[in-house]
Amino acid sequence: MSLSFYSVVRRHSPARPGGRRGFTLIELLVVMAVIVILVSLLLPAIQASRATARSVQDKNNLRQLVLAWTGYHEQNNGQMVPAVTYEGEPSGSSFPLSTYWFGQIRKDATSGADSYSWEESPLYPFLGGESEVLNDPSFNLEDVQKTKWNTGRLVTSYSYNFKYLGPGDPVTYDASAGYAVRRVPPGSMYTNGAGKTVKAENPSFSFGSVKTPSRTVVFMDAASYSKNPDGVLGLQENVLSGYPSDLYPTVHYRHPGNTANAAYADGHVETKKYFRTDLVGNFEASDEDYARLLDFLDRQRISHLVETDLTTPSGDGDTIPYDLEYSRDLPPDTDG
Repeated sequence: MSLSFYSVVRRHSPARPGGRRGFTLIELLVVMAVIVILVSLLLPAIQASRATARSVQDKNNLRQLVLAWTGYHEQNNGQMVPAVTYEGEPSGSSFPLSTYWFGQIRKDATSGADSYSWEESPLYPFLGGESEVLNDPSFNLEDVQKTKWNTGRLVTSYSYNFKYLGPGDPVTYDASAGYAVRRVPPGSMYTNGAGKTVKAENPSFSFGSVKTPSRTVVFMDAASYSKNPDGVLGLQENVLSGYPSDLYPTVHYRHPGNTANAAYADGHVETKKYFRTDLVGNFEASDEDYARLLDFLDRQRISHLVETDLTTPSGDGDTIPYDLEYSRDLPPDTDG
């Protein structure tokens, strides 16, 4: 008489009291294998849903920030938020007290530590004290190689379109004196760090100068790069974004589908798709180091906000300037 494997297992499996037998080792292994397979199938979907939720929260943060920015200029005779104002006498390359759009940085000349106060932000009264809106849940302290200030934390995950909307107190840096900072009276002519004679801007501009609010970005997902003493590149927070033609990409496409979110002067928020850029300046290094930087920016998904030929003419009505979505004085949309 032939016996099946199953009947043998049943015959030699110890029965529990009451006539019920326990699980065999093989049965337990099968169940565990099924659970592992199910988890491996479900985990990517769970992670994707969490990433999507973080992107939604990011959009809500940006929407609240731009509404607070709107509240500020509505209560300040149309003047938009200045990027930064300074107090005290400068020491070296910094001021003892700097009030940025996101809060105040106070430097301790003795210890070198920086203290941060969100409550001093010009946007604070318009956000109900909710500092969480300053931070994208997809970008945290562990994501950066170093912080911009010695505060032990990320002050914000976003940057402000400061050059077009609110440049802040005008200052210049003396390269011959270790980049010592000095004040420049608004409206005066001075020589900047690049050796060019330029006019000092006002700390902020009027909202009335924004001709096309729906095409003028205010806040955006941002990050920059830093290099440690060993030459290793890493991420760093970035709080101010200049013209794209400055060739300094700061938009961080960190959300699902390699996307970034940006808030505009009319209050709406858009999602932008990543594109690789080779338009990077202000980098004095060998060709090998430059190629390494471009590769790093591509891997970290850092680029500009819009993809346009840098040589495209600007301002004659039927062309699109490279600084599209940054400029406050663009002509309205045309059919051309």
